[in-house]
Amino acid sequence: MAAGTDAPAGTTIAVGSLSFSLTNEWTAGRFAHLRRALTLVPQSVLKVVDGLSFQVKSQTSGGEDGEYDIDKHRVIMYSSAWQANAARYGGSEWPVYAIAHEIGHAIDRAALRKAWSTFQGSKGTSSDEKALTTARSESAGRYVNKKGTFELEVPLAGKEGAFRKAAAKDGVKLPSKNATVLEGTPTEYASHDWEDVYAESFALYTTDPKLLELLRPTIYAYFAKRYPRKP
Repeated sequence: MAAGTDAPAGTTIAVGSLSFSLTNEWTAGRFAHLRRALTLVPQSVLKVVDGLSFQVKSQTSGGEDGEYDIDKHRVIMYSSAWQANAARYGGSEWPVYAIAHEIGHAIDRAALRKAWSTFQGSKGTSSDEKALTTARSESAGRYVNKKGTFELEVPLAGKEGAFRKAAAKDGVKLPSKNATVLEGTPTEYASHDWEDVYAESFALYTTDPKLLELLRPTIYAYFAKRYPRKP
């Protein structure tokens, strides 16, 4: 595709042997930001979310710049991500950082997506359900059976899993039993949710790894070991 041209729905983005796609048209500028984000993400990471699709929509009432739809394995970016100024964050323009953040959510939830897919294809026995509910995202999210409906929950308390343990060593913690905000998160935005602690850390690892290493060295070491930057 020629530089400076809009990318139509169905456009495929190849990164090595991996493939990603657009579900609707992206303007040339927005598509350039998406390509940049995918270029910055190490291939060792992208392998985990091969087949991920991307969609752009007008702003929602929630005010978020993007979200990851685990059921559709899709990153949805909202127009607000491009309405701010061209400020740089984490070494990249904001839209690139925001896209990397949402890819981070997809990486974080990869184990849950796999567990759900396996459960959907099973007979739904007690052992099948146990396999689903014992699966954990990297930020320690899990499926919980609530009267026959499985809901995704991410407890604010606890140090379950290697990522939370790494974050704890960098000072990320729940200051008290009844607290509703985490302390020591890499960005203020991440203080309300462990999934955002992960996604913000991942976005920094993607767009400015040296900054993450300076700010949260143990979290950086977690990503560097699990998802090395060299292919």
